[in-house]
Amino acid sequence: MTRDWFHHFLEAVQMTKILFHEDAYLKERQTKVTKIEGNRVLLEETMFFPQTSNEPGDLGKINDCEVIGLKKEGDEIWHILNKAPLFKKGDTVNLQLDWNKRYKKMRLHSALHL
Repeated sequence: MTRDWFHHFLEAVQMTKILFHEDAYLKERQTKVTKIEGNRVLLEETMFFPQTSNEPGDLGKINDCEVIGLKKEGDEIWHILNKAPLFKKGDTVNLQLDWNKRYKKMRLHSALHL
């Protein structure tokens, strides 16, 4: 019983490791799925930047699903997909960032500071 409680506690405090702070030029990555709710997916780590009040979020792909949005909830970043995924919790997935959109956003952001 204690082991089940501890496992549930670890799931409750799960947080997404944010990779875009470490390497803004990261374009592809493999990571594990930690939770799925319909077409929303949580990952162990992400290179996708979520939408803020000032900036649009990144787009890209997770395996064969399009990432159409991102939502930050506490320490978690939910990846909103164009369809319910075929992969499951615990699976390793491939992340592909829409690099052209990210790079354009980075350049525009820098230009605003000039």
